Amino acid sequence: MRKKTLLSWSSGKDSTWALHVLRQDPNIDIVGLFCTVNKAFDRVAMHGVRVELLQQQAKAKIECFAFGDLFLEDVRKYREENLKDNCR
Repeated sequence: MRKKTLLSWSSGKDSTWALHVLRQDPNIDIVGLFCTVNKAFDRVAMHGVRVELLQQQAKAKIECFAFGDLFLEDVRKYREENLKDNCR
């Protein structure tokens, strides 16, 4: 059974690569993208991309949460430690 997965989306290259890799996995079903937006500027917090360029998040039950911070070891360690019990 494929795991419905929401991908944390920064609109950058790491997120794009993570999406590409996850789409190749027959056990993963990407159902949407999750993105943090700066309220004051109405842009993606990480890269300043306009909200109009982001797609609407999927309206489905999420079983996993994926991140594309491939080269940010401290961020990856934090997320692994704090999210390890939520998805396997």
